[in-house]
Amino acid sequence: IKKKQMKMIQGLEQAYNIKHIKEGEDYILSFSKENSRDMIIRNDLDKQLLMFSDNVLFPPDEAQLRAAGEKLLTIVGKVIKEQLISVREIQIQGHADTDPSSVYPSNLDLAAARAIEVFKFFQEKVEIDPALCLMSATSFGEFKPVQRAAVDSTFNKKKLYEANKNSLSKAKNRRVEVLLFYHK
Repeated sequence: IKKKQMKMIQGLEQAYNIKHIKEGEDYILSFSKENSRDMIIRNDLDKQLLMFSDNVLFPPDEAQLRAAGEKLLTIVGKVIKEQLISVREIQIQGHADTDPSSVYPSNLDLAAARAIEVFKFFQEKVEIDPALCLMSATSFGEFKPVQRAAVDSTFNKKKLYEANKNSLSKAKNRRVEVLLFYHK
């Protein structure tokens, strides 16, 4: 699985002619000229997390992909498709900060619309067939900030608002994640 995960990272590096930066367990890829943290990749035992920063795919408070987002998803999708035989499931997760949306009824709706947009893009433009490889779109809205561990039974509203206390932490929480679950 580690070889398959590294193949994903190397495929993205080759497509953009860049090198990753390693920070702890994270692989950081910067595609834009601003040298930002456009994508963070985190490898786990049986899965790989591809986390897209808040502004790389979508404009603020919108679910229509930017042109640069379409280009990035085309390349990411192509690399995923090349390894599809190794992938058993693709989960696309939408996340938001705690600021209310001015366009959508809730942040849950905004994050869902974004996850569905990425799902449709992979299905229609990249031609990843969900009948062949399971693929889903999920929204966590503002309820799963990057700081929240999946098994944190002490998480509450106070911690939710602490995780969104400034513009930097909010930017980290506005994201789309693609999880690739690999065959063992």
